[in-house]
Parts: sequence; structure tokens; C-alpha cells
Amino acid sequence: MPPVTVVDTVGAGDSFMSALLVSLMDRELDGGARRSELARIGTGDLEAVLEFAVRAAAVTVSRAGANPPCRTELELP
Repeated sequence: MPPVTVVDTVGAGDSFMSALLVSLMDRELDGGARRSELARIGTGDLEAVLEFAVRAAAVTVSRAGANPPCRTELELP
């Protein structure tokens, strides 16, 4: 993750959690019925989920106000 110039921290935690949940949903690891699959998440998938969430929080803190990113802003090149 490259360094980010922090403008405002409002919404950083919400952006992180939202992106974390989206990333888990993309991997079909959401919901109580999938708890056992989530418990066995591999290191690579876990790193990818957390990196996605960190990118979302980084974009949010780089902007004034609670202005979270859209998905296309978080996709890796």
C-alpha cells in the first residue's frame, strides 16, 4: 500500500468494514451458513480481503468528509 496523505478520517472505519464485507461476499464467505468455510480461509485470500479493505479506507481518508470509494476505484490495475 503506498503512503496516503490524510485529509479527513471521517468514514475510514465504515469504509474498511464495508469493503471487508464486500470482499468476503465476493468469495461467498458471508453468512452463518458459510461460517465453516470462513474459518478455513487461506492466507492468500485473507491478505486479499484485508488489502481491499485497507485500500477502501485509504481512499476515504484521502478525501474531505465521509466520501467512500466506489468499487472501480479499488480494483487493482
